Amino acid sequence: MAPELAEEPRLYISNDGVTYTFSDYMRRVEGGWVVRNLSAVAGKTLYLRARGVLAGGISNGSRSRIESTAQVLVASDVIFRNGFD
Repeated sequence: MAPELAEEPRLYISNDGVTYTFSDYMRRVEGGWVVRNLSAVAGKTLYLRARGVLAGGISNGSRSRIESTAQVLVASDVIFRNGFD
């Protein structure tokens, strides 16, 4: 069994993959994590970095940082332009 995060992970966003800006805290949902109110421009490449803290050891007394970065091409900023029709 993998260790659970000790706190909500933080999401950072970058246009160049070098300079990152804090966007929001991620929220736990069934099957993973989600972030709300993330705006993006269609056709643009962004870099997303999630940072979290793991608890472990005796009585979860130790802390470790975990980080993952991904390059993302935003295909569309509208999922359902005309509803479900």
